[in-house]
Amino acid sequence: MSNFLTKKLAIFLLKEKYTTFDSTLKSNFITKYKLKDDIENEGLVVIGHEKKKEPEWKYLLQTICKDEIPDLNNSSNRAVLFFKSEERIFAICFGYGKYLLRDECIEREFGLKTALNIIDADKLISVDKANIGDLNLLTKTQASQKGSPYHFEIDILRDLVKGITGEPKNTSDKLFGKIITGNEAIHIVPRVKLRNVPKILKELRTSYLSDDYKERFDWIDNIKPEKDPATLEKLKTRLLKAINSKESSSLHLAPPFLIDWENFEYLSYTPKGDKFNQFDIKHFYLYKFQDDFVFDDWDKLTYQNFYIKFSTYEEAFSYKLWRFLNFETELNGFRYIFTSSNWYKINKDYYNEIYQYCSSIEESESVFIDCIQNEDGKYDEGFYNIQLANSKADYLLFDRKFVKSDINRSQIEVCDVYNVSNNELIHIKFRESSSTLSHLFSQGKVSANSLQKDKTYRKNIRTILKDNRNLIPIENKDIHPYNYTITYAIIEDKQRKFVDSLPFFSLVNFRLTLEDLLSRGFNIRVKKILKK
Repeated sequence: MSNFLTKKLAIFLLKEKYTTFDSTLKSNFITKYKLKDDIENEGLVVIGHEKKKEPEWKYLLQTICKDEIPDLNNSSNRAVLFFKSEERIFAICFGYGKYLLRDECIEREFGLKTALNIIDADKLISVDKANIGDLNLLTKTQASQKGSPYHFEIDILRDLVKGITGEPKNTSDKLFGKIITGNEAIHIVPRVKLRNVPKILKELRTSYLSDDYKERFDWIDNIKPEKDPATLEKLKTRLLKAINSKESSSLHLAPPFLIDWENFEYLSYTPKGDKFNQFDIKHFYLYKFQDDFVFDDWDKLTYQNFYIKFSTYEEAFSYKLWRFLNFETELNGFRYIFTSSNWYKINKDYYNEIYQYCSSIEESESVFIDCIQNEDGKYDEGFYNIQLANSKADYLLFDRKFVKSDINRSQIEVCDVYNVSNNELIHIKFRESSSTLSHLFSQGKVSANSLQKDKTYRKNIRTILKDNRNLIPIENKDIHPYNYTITYAIIEDKQRKFVDSLPFFSLVNFRLTLEDLLSRGFNIRVKKILKK
């Protein structure tokens, strides 16, 4: 048997402050094995104790079986090979070995940045992206042939690249193999013996520190990891304050990796607690903030677990809650976002360009009333829409009037209020979470798209418009987007401009919505409605 590696290695770089192997481990259920004396680099092999457990479904099936089902056991294997190279610790994980490492010790940008410096930018195979808009949309794009970033439709305005796979620039080099993947770790298949891997680790660290990526991937620096310790401490304090005050407008939960929803069963905030089927920060608040509990320091937050159960495994895996947090704030004139376990600083020029673009949209000339409480003493969107529609003879209520469309599977809400005097479709939402604003922008975009392209949709709108049906022609050739205005209105209790009420995630989303609608010829307006 050849001594050369034929197995892909998943290599993690651990943060500089972790100087011992033991300090990076989160489990004591392990066995340690020293390396051979003739291996030059300091290292250690750690094997996690094998876990065996009868599957839950055995008991379920037994309830309907006549004969006894025999004993069944599933096991999960995990191992980590540690090496020290130039005073930094690298961890090579086998099986479920990553779960032996403390989450907070991993240098999260190592794998991606190293891969970007090594891979040929015109020979990409797949790209993992996180859309930093309101929904933190994760996508994996894979091509049948190698291609450039252009072929993978990377949106440099809002896509945060999380993983990349491609061919290295020097394909004859045996150090890295023919295909490289970079995410939190770098994944390579080097044509060397395992004992010689430390030489590769030295080369990987050199690549990690390089700025070669800027030649083809310079836009990645629009959103750069923040590394200044003093700034990070201030940002952590901001995030803790937001959690302790149960903030939900600038803070939400979202998985930092692709969820296998087909096999997803539930998540829970305790090993045996209530089971939820969605990631909602409000559920966590209800569970955690009882009595006088607060997160009074960052370590307390990083120790907070929650649990996700997949049908493919017999036990729920524990995850650190902080890795699922998404937050944004402003500090010293800069915008910062916390996502995928990292703090990112938004490039000022990048932010200002988006802000100025969105600021160019004029305010609606329609007359809006203030938002007041309903008879139950509550602020209600439906109640406001009725009040607004009744305030002017030219306003028609469209809220909750869903219209069938041939180009969309679900029925569409045309708008909330239709101003027939100037063909203005007004969409209204309370300024709550980023996901609420995302729904607002999506509603206007989907409605406008169907209005422009779908004959059936227009026929159905005409039945609601009745005497004003001629505002919406039936035939495609008679539809001219410049005759219609799409207005986005936000209700909140703060006196500020529409654009200033948008969190960064929403601002990016709004920019892209504007580009789409304006390019198709629609007029766009905005409005801030005061909640009294």
